[in-house]
Amino acid sequence: MTDTNLKIVTLGSMARRLGVTTKWLRTEAENGRLPHLKAGERFLFVPDVVAAVIAQRAAQYPTGCCNTLSSKDEKRDS
Repeated sequence: MTDTNLKIVTLGSMARRLGVTTKWLRTEAENGRLPHLKAGERFLFVPDVVAAVIAQRAAQYPTGCCNTLSSKDEKRDS
């Protein structure tokens, strides 16, 4: 059975939903790291599928791995 209510959004719309740049999103899609559809030169995304893939990728890393301080921040907080 197919889902006739499947929502498909453009590159710009998906980038805004995720809070990332269109350049980052396009690069991730082009390199096969995010599922997408291509219609000519347009990149299209299914928001629920992209969110699931990103959540799965995030779950592979230990908590707090991406919350590192730069050396400049560390010096200021000392």
